[in-house]
Amino acid sequence: MSSANGYPYALKIYAGRDERKKNEPLGMKVIEEMISVLERPVKHELYFNNFFASYDLLGKISATGTMRNSRTRKIPIMPVDE
Repeated sequence: MSSANGYPYALKIYAGRDERKKNEPLGMKVIEEMISVLERPVKHELYFNNFFASYDLLGKISATGTMRNSRTRKIPIMPVDE
């Protein structure tokens, strides 16, 4: 996680499998852990790619990113060309 100027202020080094929250996708767990350092996560705009994005996660935060078709839960999303 970094500031608008690009200075990092949250970092997590991978230290092996985390047994908590097994039913959540890994990308979602990473984002939730990163935003846990923020006082009010909904006041921040996050940007990430389709590895991290899921419908459940985007319902909790304000974010911009790409999403894999398999993670949309069949919700109709407007195609890029429209």
